[in-house]
Amino acid sequence: MAQALAAGGKVLLCGNGGSAADCQHMAAELMSRLGYDRVRVLMDKHLGLDPHQLRHSAATHLGEQKVPLQLIMAKTRHRNPRTAMRYTRPGSEAVAEIAGILAPPRRTH
Repeated sequence: MAQALAAGGKVLLCGNGGSAADCQHMAAELMSRLGYDRVRVLMDKHLGLDPHQLRHSAATHLGEQKVPLQLIMAKTRHRNPRTAMRYTRPGSEAVAEIAGILAPPRRTH
């Protein structure tokens, strides 16, 4: 893998059936074995990314899938809800959906 990255190649991670959880697990294993600093150097050199960007992306995807804030906080190890809330910016569809929940039922007579 190191040779592939050194030669300008890429490492693509995907889980069984495209599972994001499997992919995150593999990325975490890779980082723990190489060490955060080494991964940071390799990612910057070959991908122009920082590992923290992957963490942010994963948490944002969880927010988009309507995962409760408490679970996103547990996954990202954020203690302050305000910090974790950056991952849960609802789109217009989500706002419209809750507006429908709050709207009083229409009379049918």
